[in-house]
Amino acid sequence: MLVPLAARCDEVIGVDVADSMLAEAAKHCAPLDNVKLLKGDDSLSRIDGTFDLIHSSYVLLHVPTSRGEVIVERLAEKLAQGGVAVLEFPLGWHVAKWRKAASWARRKVPGINGFANLVRRRPLGYPLMQLNLYSMNRLFDIMNRHGCATVFISLELDQSVLSATAFFLRA
Repeated sequence: MLVPLAARCDEVIGVDVADSMLAEAAKHCAPLDNVKLLKGDDSLSRIDGTFDLIHSSYVLLHVPTSRGEVIVERLAEKLAQGGVAVLEFPLGWHVAKWRKAASWARRKVPGINGFANLVRRRPLGYPLMQLNLYSMNRLFDIMNRHGCATVFISLELDQSVLSATAFFLRA
């Protein structure tokens, strides 16, 4: 999203916790002089100021909900008056019970994830990608406390995950 946003905005800031993702973004944004990349943390401690647009897609699903709600709180604090936050978050996981049980076992039972990786021809230590579900009510409450009472929601069922993209306007 940084490259298309940089074509339309005076300044764009990309934030990620992963050095590898920041390095990848740096490659794509090298010719752009209006993009800044920052290492993130849950409290967004390295990010100053407020923003007219905050965009988060395919991030929160990989963050445990308790941490994700803290991040959403910090994002809401950073949203400027009249600004828009576009946040994508998963709401439901529509899969067979055996698949939910297998996912639970891969997370909780030692050795199961490694075995599943071998079956899938992945390295033994390949990490299991988290899928954390969020409560729309809790996220709406966070954003509403920060003056974001106008919301547009788009729901999407992608493979087996029901997700929402919420557009929050801060009055």
